[in-house]
Amino acid sequence: MGFALERTRRELLAVGQSLGDVLEAAGAELTAEMQQLLDRLVCRIAVVGQIKAGKSSLINALVGRKDFLPTDLNPSTSAITRLHFNQPSPSGETAHFHFFNQDEWQELASGAGPLRDLTQRLVPGFEPTLLRQNVFAVISRAERRLGPDYKNLLGHTHAYTSIDPATLRKYVCAGDQVQTGDIGLYSEITKSADIYLNGGPFDFPVTLIDTPGTNDPFLIRDEITRRSLDKADAYVVALSAHQPLSDGDVSLLRILRGLHKERIVVFINRIDEIADDESSVDEVVGYVRERLSIEFPGFEIPIVAGSARLATNDSGTPTQASMLVMRRAIDALMVNTHCAHVMHQVARCYSELAQSCKAAAQHELQEISRSINPEGMSNEHAEAELRRLVNEQRSLVMTRDVLDRVPRDLQARLHQILWHELRVQRERLGQIVSAHASYERDSLVATLRARRSGRKWTCDVDSLRRALETEFNAGFGRCEAQLLDHSAKIVEYLNPVFEILVPGAALPDLPAPGSGAIQTPSPTSLGRPLVLDLDVSWWARLWQMQPTARERGQTVERIIKEEFHPVAESLVASQQEAFQAYIATTTHWMTAVCNNLIQALEGRYSRLAHYLEELRENIRTQSQEAIARQKQEAVAVAEQRLRIAMDAADRLVVTGATIEHWFRRPNRMRQ
Repeated sequence: MGFALERTRRELLAVGQSLGDVLEAAGAELTAEMQQLLDRLVCRIAVVGQIKAGKSSLINALVGRKDFLPTDLNPSTSAITRLHFNQPSPSGETAHFHFFNQDEWQELASGAGPLRDLTQRLVPGFEPTLLRQNVFAVISRAERRLGPDYKNLLGHTHAYTSIDPATLRKYVCAGDQVQTGDIGLYSEITKSADIYLNGGPFDFPVTLIDTPGTNDPFLIRDEITRRSLDKADAYVVALSAHQPLSDGDVSLLRILRGLHKERIVVFINRIDEIADDESSVDEVVGYVRERLSIEFPGFEIPIVAGSARLATNDSGTPTQASMLVMRRAIDALMVNTHCAHVMHQVARCYSELAQSCKAAAQHELQEISRSINPEGMSNEHAEAELRRLVNEQRSLVMTRDVLDRVPRDLQARLHQILWHELRVQRERLGQIVSAHASYERDSLVATLRARRSGRKWTCDVDSLRRALETEFNAGFGRCEAQLLDHSAKIVEYLNPVFEILVPGAALPDLPAPGSGAIQTPSPTSLGRPLVLDLDVSWWARLWQMQPTARERGQTVERIIKEEFHPVAESLVASQQEAFQAYIATTTHWMTAVCNNLIQALEGRYSRLAHYLEELRENIRTQSQEAIARQKQEAVAVAEQRLRIAMDAADRLVVTGATIEHWFRRPNRMRQ
């Protein structure tokens, strides 16, 4: 998996290495930055799903390590487990187990946090029975297994130079059913684990993230799972064939709503446990497909059914077609991730530099051939050429001022566009929240006043989440189009300047909106757990405090606004971060390209001036052999630069076409 990404990354690294040898200082510095960026690329794939859906078994099957991750995890497991492939450990150790710090443990043990605070403010004294029971169980298990001084371990990390399943079970396997021994010894206080593995099925650097199951009663664990998805590039959703996407899976559906739907693949696990006939499997797959189409209209999310437990033999070799299909599905997702977008940008940057270097080298060769003919050149002719070069260098100073100013002006204008579009986006999202809050208020009041008619009211937060996601994507598209349109105008302005300085030099056309130039951030805040997601007992307590229909309606309106306005603001903030990164990158690269062109011209003038000085001396001494050798050396240097630039440009055409093909693939949006 990831072969296409790794092959393209290696090709870009090779091209960058050759370009660095012929570029001027500004271009070489930018190329070095891009090389480091390519070296650090990692594709992060998160596995999320129901409790006991077999997420760990699925990961074991995917990576060909049948019994590596413990497969008896249950709801009391809190650890995020990250498996790092093709990546060196920063400290040299193979495994790191990170414990909760004091503040995190206090929040976990008390059930505290923003959601709990808001619940207490609205309904003082409310505490779900299940939450209270589980808080007591967590503290009791930690004290029983680790002793009364277990809190001294908080905030620390355990590291190992090697790792085996037995060691893993100490930290990430629940120990609630175990009274003695090492299984689950540290599980209650373990927040996350980082394991660095050699080998594996990935050609590209990959981090697989095993998350706790959804519907966990501890809100901080739900938050830990959600945060682990923030920076994930692709998502594998594990469902159990026994109860796939039931009405009770509100937490999982809420989390999925905050993910990129086009980067999800669903695996229905434990198919072997429900029936032997194919019709039963088709029925389960059909149900999941229908449920996903209802929850996420317009998307066709790939679904694979199989058994992770039976998917590999003892040697880790796949024994089921379903696991091969899963690997192909993940491989297809990887070329639409953040890593692919970064390669897209690097390829465009290298293409600009290669074309600029190519044009400069061609122009230098033309100058040597056209303006400097040693066989028929007089001393006066050489001096005239020197004066021309001096005049061109003086005009280059003014051109440098223009090219220095353009990226700064571009950055200022792009920020103006961004602030305007973000303001519009913030207003529209706020209007959607307010309108929905008003609608729910009126709907509740009408239902209460018509109670005898048998009408029922439920707070529909899913439709609000869908509306916010729709506007989030539409607003992103509007801002992206504005930024790219203005950037394209600057390119159109610069190209004639480049053509005058170096015939044939030009910036490439900018990509069209929606082509992957700016990666849409995941709307993960839509998956944030809210008071409105709590069970019905919370509402019953709330209604007791609000005797009239009007008061209840106003309370619901206020809750919706208090809950969702921060969500809307978080959506705007994620877009701002993505667009600011684009602005910074674009202006930085444009500055480097402009400076590289200026430095190339300065270098060309310097080389030609040196050539003419030597030529004038050779003419004076009548040394025809030295004149011929001098011209041959000058041509050889320019031709070598040209060959390297042309080779890089040609290779980038192929690489760029490969990457463009990735983004031209259907994004599984139904038309």
